[in-house]
Amino acid sequence: IPKEYLAHLRELRQRIIRVMFTVGFFYAFFFLFELVPAGQMGNLTLYAPQFSPFHPLAAQVLHRLITDIIPPDIQVFQVSPYEVPVLYVQISLTLAIICSMPMILYQFGKFVIPALYPHERRVLLRLLGPGLLLFAIGAIFAYIVVLPPLVNFMFEYSRELATDTNLALTVSVSEAISFVLILLLAFGIVFEMPLIMNILTRIGIVQARTWWRFWRHAIVGFLVIGGFITPDTSGVTQLLVAVPMMGLYIGGAIAASLTERRIKERERRERGTG
Repeated sequence: IPKEYLAHLRELRQRIIRVMFTVGFFYAFFFLFELVPAGQMGNLTLYAPQFSPFHPLAAQVLHRLITDIIPPDIQVFQVSPYEVPVLYVQISLTLAIICSMPMILYQFGKFVIPALYPHERRVLLRLLGPGLLLFAIGAIFAYIVVLPPLVNFMFEYSRELATDTNLALTVSVSEAISFVLILLLAFGIVFEMPLIMNILTRIGIVQARTWWRFWRHAIVGFLVIGGFITPDTSGVTQLLVAVPMMGLYIGGAIAASLTERRIKERERRERGTG
């Protein structure tokens, strides 16, 4: 095996270990500690971590998710004795990955940058910050705008049936929160789409006109994704998920067109001065 190949493998292993250490640190924090009031600074309440394995920060997040997302007339219940601990694990791991994203992107960039051209390196470094911001905006958008009406709409069928029968309006805590976590991560990733489209056009892999040529295919794909994510068969929640994706795609295509135009103008000026 060539020495250069072994050196790359060793470097990759070191960077993966750093990422795993960061994720493990945040996972332990969310799974073993809770935040408790530690004092006041004016009108601002200060919080400090406290060791609490049976009521960790993941439990506080779970309580907030249930309060904000599940309608008040729906009773949440536990199916099995291990359901809540598994949820704590899922929430802790999700939050740990989100908090570790700067380190993940940093290690990925440090590993990939030596193989890129100088202009590709500048593009990658310049867009790391906006990438993190777009992920956060996507997750917040889903949490505030999409999830509450989406979940409430899906329970509307049960409410109509409960008026004629003795049907109890209940939901398993693991099924509800797993759906919420999946949708939050999905929207966080989807909101990266304009950035990815802009990057591919900026480094010359995909022309801007290609994005416009396949906009119909993209819309069909978003409808399929929306139907896959949301189990509702009415099509309303499917559109609630697919329409933001369509808007992001159009925004990405516009940004790619503007970027391509700026690149062509810069090249034209450089040829003129040369």
